[in-house]
Amino acid sequence: MNSAFRRALAFLGIATVLSSSAAYAGGPSLDGLSGVVRVHSADVSSPGAISGSVYGLYARSRYSAEQSVRGAPEIVKFGGSALSLGYAPTPTVELALRGEIEGQSVTPGGGDSQSQVGLGMLAFGVKTLLTPADRTTWKLAAEVGAGTSAGDANALVGSWDPNGFDILGRLALTFTQPREDRAPAVRAHANAGFLSRTGEFDEVLWAATAAGATPGRNVLHGDQFLYGAALEVPVPRRFTVFTEWSGEYDVNADAPLSDNPMRVTPGVRWAGKGGSFVATAGWEISVASEESGPGSQLVAGLSFGGYMTPASGNVIGVVRDAATGDPIPGARVLARGGDADPAMSDARGRFVANLQEGYVVLDLVADGYEPKTRVVEVKGHDEIEFDVMLAARNPYGTVQGRVQDGVNGAPIAARARVAGQETWIDCDPETGTYILENVPEGNPAIEFEARSFVNWSTETRVVAGQSTPLDATLERDENYLVGELAGVVKDAISGAPIDATILVGAPASLRE
Repeated sequence: MNSAFRRALAFLGIATVLSSSAAYAGGPSLDGLSGVVRVHSADVSSPGAISGSVYGLYARSRYSAEQSVRGAPEIVKFGGSALSLGYAPTPTVELALRGEIEGQSVTPGGGDSQSQVGLGMLAFGVKTLLTPADRTTWKLAAEVGAGTSAGDANALVGSWDPNGFDILGRLALTFTQPREDRAPAVRAHANAGFLSRTGEFDEVLWAATAAGATPGRNVLHGDQFLYGAALEVPVPRRFTVFTEWSGEYDVNADAPLSDNPMRVTPGVRWAGKGGSFVATAGWEISVASEESGPGSQLVAGLSFGGYMTPASGNVIGVVRDAATGDPIPGARVLARGGDADPAMSDARGRFVANLQEGYVVLDLVADGYEPKTRVVEVKGHDEIEFDVMLAARNPYGTVQGRVQDGVNGAPIAARARVAGQETWIDCDPETGTYILENVPEGNPAIEFEARSFVNWSTETRVVAGQSTPLDATLERDENYLVGELAGVVKDAISGAPIDATILVGAPASLRE
């Protein structure tokens, strides 16, 4: 036992130092709910996911003549199989239905083999998340289950109640430290549960049905305390190595803890893309006494999965400033035509949007930046990654027009400015036209003034990157100061005074 325990601890040490760069290989446990082998995780499969699994267990033990009731050396082979169906109707609930088949074969020295196989327990389990489904660090889930023997006496070599009904309750805790690059991280699980039995275990019946009356695996017949812990470490190419410690303790028996099943299970799991196929293999090493069952046994399983609802996938990316490369927090990623809430980029500019399978038009919007549109092909139960560069939006527009006299429509040599600014822009004295540039978008007030005219101001709508037309008509100022002009008009050659008409402030066209 000590040697096996040291081997298990050595594997645990190796597993903890491995690093990951590939997809996490998750899958169902022996019971059909998400987990490792006997230890369950708090995770729930994606909504609509359905899976079918088959696990097999195999152990081979030798007994000496002193240990055998027949007084001769013999070999005993134990085999078991667990078949299950799993389904996740919602993001927080997972269901599983399972059945078990067990058998054993005895080959005594110099004699014929004796064997038996039978259908064992039928059970149903429900797991529900107690923490939010989008939590990424730690999750807690509760399970309830119920099961009963199928009534086949040939299968009474496992751990179930042949005469009553079993009721199970369990808590599963999972902890993950997310990595910044979203690569799969090391995961740790812990379980604690209780199995309550309603019937009486008939030890005489069990002894009579054990093939050859050979000492076999220990059959617990009282209420049980269930416990376990597991560590999963993703490695490249969608593999995950794991180490699991699990056991059951019969609270109604007088046997010491060391006589109750307790095992360490190193193993490896591989998952196909999207989790449609999962293969698991492990080696259960007993760390209890020989009374608890075989010293070790092989456990292996296959799982096939699919989806009963429309598939969805994740679009993952980073939103950055096109000029500086800095991440943009608070950017909104919205699928056009969908009714889902937009995904928001975090402080590092990262976003994750879960979208229906197919081609999707994404609108990416951030305050102060020009919006951008991307068309992506979303693949069901897969991830697409891309970066988005947004250009800072120019928040200014222009205002231009013509300033004219309110009496005769003649152009005025006026000047204009945005209210609150110090700089004035002179209008063209010949045409009265002007252009105000770098006007903040919104509804700024534009001011106009000209000599002998009443100052005028008005609000206008300015759109960033666009030009807003705005003509101004100024009224003459009746209170403008009037002076006198006195003099003599003379002939330029003779110097003699002449009769003349003097026009003040008239345009050049009237002076000709």
